[in-house]
Amino acid sequence: MTTFDLQTNAAGQLTGLSAANDTAHMNWAQNDRTTVWGTVTSKQSLTAAVERHVQGDQLVETYTLTNNTPFDIYSQETDIGIALPLPDTYLADERALNQRCNVHLWCGGSASYIMALRMDGSGPNLGAVLRQGSLQGYSINRDLAQASNERGDFILHPEDLHLHPGERYTLQLVWFWFADRGDFQARLRKFPGFLTVQAPQYTLFPGETVPVTIQGQGIDLAAVTLTVDGSPVSGAVQDDRLVYELPGDLAVCAHRLRVQAGGQTTWADFYQQPGFAELVKRRVHFIVDHQQCHDAASALNGAYLVYDNETHRQYYEHVNDLDAGRERVGIGVLLAYYLQTHEDAVVARSLEQYLHFVRIQLLDETTGEVFNDAPRNNDTHRLYNFPWVADLFLQVYHWRHEAADLDRAVQIMRAYFKEGGDQHYSIDVPMSDLIETLRAANRPDDAAEMLAGCERLGEFILQHGQNYPAHEVNYEQSIVAPAAIYLLELFQLTGDERYREGAAVQLRGLAAFHGDQPDYHVYGAAIRHWDGYWFGKRKLYGDTFSHYWSALSGIAFAGAQTVFPDADYPDPEAIFRNVLSMFFPDGRATCAFVYPMSVNGVRAHYADPWANDQDWGMYFALKYSNITV
Repeated sequence: MTTFDLQTNAAGQLTGLSAANDTAHMNWAQNDRTTVWGTVTSKQSLTAAVERHVQGDQLVETYTLTNNTPFDIYSQETDIGIALPLPDTYLADERALNQRCNVHLWCGGSASYIMALRMDGSGPNLGAVLRQGSLQGYSINRDLAQASNERGDFILHPEDLHLHPGERYTLQLVWFWFADRGDFQARLRKFPGFLTVQAPQYTLFPGETVPVTIQGQGIDLAAVTLTVDGSPVSGAVQDDRLVYELPGDLAVCAHRLRVQAGGQTTWADFYQQPGFAELVKRRVHFIVDHQQCHDAASALNGAYLVYDNETHRQYYEHVNDLDAGRERVGIGVLLAYYLQTHEDAVVARSLEQYLHFVRIQLLDETTGEVFNDAPRNNDTHRLYNFPWVADLFLQVYHWRHEAADLDRAVQIMRAYFKEGGDQHYSIDVPMSDLIETLRAANRPDDAAEMLAGCERLGEFILQHGQNYPAHEVNYEQSIVAPAAIYLLELFQLTGDERYREGAAVQLRGLAAFHGDQPDYHVYGAAIRHWDGYWFGKRKLYGDTFSHYWSALSGIAFAGAQTVFPDADYPDPEAIFRNVLSMFFPDGRATCAFVYPMSVNGVRAHYADPWANDQDWGMYFALKYSNITV
């Protein structure tokens, strides 16, 4: 039995929370800020009392809110908050692995929970269930000076309250240690009266019926009430669970399944999309019709640009994340991949114009150098740009089969390795695709050269293991996922068992980022919390669920299904579907959904108005998923 070690200060405030048998002595109650664990804030002058005691192998925290005024008190949304400074921060050294955690929150009414997974994938890990009260969501308070490296303090928000003078409201959390994700989920199902709702998918396509499973220890399943968007539905009791079949003819929009039993209420959120092929077609044509610059007097002529869904205008700024290069290259990659299976003269003509722009403004075809922005501007020299443009021309080669496009891809990758790409965890290095294409094109020398560069990268990844070199963020999912992807691909290319063993290490850490809460925004999403600031119109930090780079995890776990067929990794299909929730039925898109209720007091939980760099996610879903509907 793992017990709790607690430390308090002279004021009785909790400053230390650790597992008694943890050799790493991780403090789960203190991140890199000064926030005190369990601090209660209220706009309505509620009196808060906090009681905390260890009961066997559990820590029970009880928060009692009392209306000591002579007036009724109504609270709404973020008026009341309980601070939890769990250490979800990215350090610039290996301490991040066993001294920091990835925090997964589900504020789903009375069936809320917290699953905090140590970043290296080891245990013991810290979890909590809500045993009394109800949570409607969470906010984030963060130190902006730390930029992307600190997720911030978590602020839990109880349900909207109405308290008469003298009336009290109690919220109780029970904390416990657990070994891994499977152990956590098993413990959830054993807590008396705790409702769990699970489905295999939350982003849906027409004709799909989805089984939703409701379980709860000690709950009369026959008395459970279900509604979809307020309309009553019914399920069937099967042994220890209630199963409801979500129909396949839902309207294209978000849908909420609400579950009520024994005074407890929770829910699950689903999103119905058009058919996948139709969604892709609409997105591709929206890009062609609305996001390509047609201005012969501008260096941007032919470029695909940011699109503002509020003003219905293109946008450009010569700053890194809003320019005409960098991540926006993914738009061209998507179109090139689309054209490999679709005869579409309008899209083809648009892509030809874009390729002319890239060759003139973003690429030196002689040296393979890739520029950061038009016109051939390298105010920032960025290695990430190289494999993206290489993949663009590789996909163009697959489309029109012109050797010059394959030449460009090789020359760019040659420059990439020369510039240090064999020691950089870049995203979307076209490793297997490029090497196998060169072999099929009877270019064995080029294939061998590319494989040698990729093997040098593989050796660098193996050498560092989980002690990751900092990139644009100290540590993040899009450092770990590429490391896993490339080792998996190298194992399949070479058969070298060291790559397989190294990939297993990377996959363990990658899985710790993975969300599986019953909400289409979060189910399948990897923890990321800065993209809305760097790429969005609202310039707001905070958890971005959904975000398209989650698809990198999907690629990694799809590869793992082949290399480790008996392992229990997250479902890549769910990850790709999560990413597709960023695309709207009319072909518009968002670069990020900022999920918390608020961030530093600014209202959030919105889809950013800018379509920017999200089309990588659709490209990856097309290329690597098994979605056929």
